[in-house]
Amino acid sequence: MEVDVSTIADLKKNIQKKYYPDGLPDFNFFKVGDRVKVISPCVDFHFWDYDTGIVINNKGRYLGITVKFDKDIRYQDGGKIESFSFNPEDLFKINQNSYEKFSYKKNELF
Repeated sequence: MEVDVSTIADLKKNIQKKYYPDGLPDFNFFKVGDRVKVISPCVDFHFWDYDTGIVINNKGRYLGITVKFDKDIRYQDGGKIESFSFNPEDLFKINQNSYEKFSYKKNELF
């Protein structure tokens, strides 16, 4: 099968079809504590490499699912990303109810 990946948007669509052949999830699909994998190659001008983490917040709107990564993402200048906000179609649920393994409490995050 030939795959058209002429743009990042094309690549993202092909990946989404692989993970969600029956249609994309909505915000209600992801709950605080769910373990997830970032499946979109680029979100909000940040590039991802199937990074994993735990959902720590879900506001139910654009870029409203905040994920705390299992390990920090480092920039070349030394900066780091510990968490980032996504849309449902950017994530794939690995399993549910991992909140008890997550060492932060909601009021300590923000």
